[in-house]
Amino acid sequence: MEELRIETRLRNNRLYTAIFSNFKSVKHFCESYGLNGGQVGSYLNLTESPILKDGSYSLLAKKVCVIFSSLEEDLFPREIYKIKKTSAHIELSYSNYVIAICPEQRMIDTIENKQLGEALNSLLCNLKDRDKMIIEHRYGLNGKEFKTLEELATILNRSKALIATRERISLNKMRLKGKKSLIEYVR
Repeated sequence: MEELRIETRLRNNRLYTAIFSNFKSVKHFCESYGLNGGQVGSYLNLTESPILKDGSYSLLAKKVCVIFSSLEEDLFPREIYKIKKTSAHIELSYSNYVIAICPEQRMIDTIENKQLGEALNSLLCNLKDRDKMIIEHRYGLNGKEFKTLEELATILNRSKALIATRERISLNKMRLKGKKSLIEYVR
């Protein structure tokens, strides 16, 4: 059976464009100016923020801005470094039924495939309303705003651990229902 894995990653596209319009790689850029490539890569992939606790920018971020003659806010917008989850993946069977949504691999940003959306909604319909709401908000599905476990715990007046447990159970239910649907489809 064929499997398809869709993976999304977020990055600082302003920094990416600045680097790759002048250099062939991040490594080449960093070596040219004697910069820490790992840290520049972290800023690029949003895994580390160039904004310090006091609200100022790191020395490395300031050096990069001087190199490209840019303002800090232009190359390192504060809003994008507030994003908590920067990558996600979802696995599908060839028949577009959802086999697994992997929370440990982070958030699903948007999915524009109509058939996938219909298959996902059919799996969500099998969940209790509270569990459906948890999944929709944890992954930003069906136009719902992404929310962290803490935010959902506050909204539902439950513990973070309970929300995480409900999320895991709901995903397992969806996974099992998706596999059963796929088996019926293949028969």
